[in-house]
Amino acid sequence: MVGKGKSTAPQWDESGYLLFCLCMGRFGNQAEHLLGSMAFAKTLNRTLVIPPFISYPPNHAKIELTPFTDLFQLGPVKSYHRAITMEDFFKHFGDRWPAGAREGQCFSHEQSQKTCRHKEGNPFGPFWDHFKVVFDSFRPYALSHGADQRTARSWEATFPVSTVQLSLSLALFPSPHPDRHPPVSVSP
Repeated sequence: MVGKGKSTAPQWDESGYLLFCLCMGRFGNQAEHLLGSMAFAKTLNRTLVIPPFISYPPNHAKIELTPFTDLFQLGPVKSYHRAITMEDFFKHFGDRWPAGAREGQCFSHEQSQKTCRHKEGNPFGPFWDHFKVVFDSFRPYALSHGADQRTARSWEATFPVSTVQLSLSLALFPSPHPDRHPPVSVSP
């Protein structure tokens, strides 16, 4: 905060960003995936773009998106590693990732794969449509999602920040379940 009730606009992070969809499971699974993604973003030294949580109201065909900050405070997450909500990312930086240059990366054992399914089905399509994201190209990868330095070096070699400032994951969280990592405190 600067002054009385005024906040400064976020600054672009030259270290890059990690964007993904919390498109697997309900709240408990999504929360666990988010925790693993925090560790992964920290390992890669990229700012985590925190997506909204997805809910599936009964008797509705449409998903509901609940911003992270409607449920949790962002401050404790930011004390662990750099983070911005997806809503703020697109509000402040959407033009830095312009239509025509939106590449999506997705896991595949077949490097010859030409497309990914970032937007096929529910909740994938409605999630990315909410943020008006149309992917112009795709690049498959077969890298680990571990939270260790060997993994970070592999990702940086494949998707260097100099050419890929945004890393996208298909539908899965970009990290193993956090219950496979030692506990991490995000308290200040």
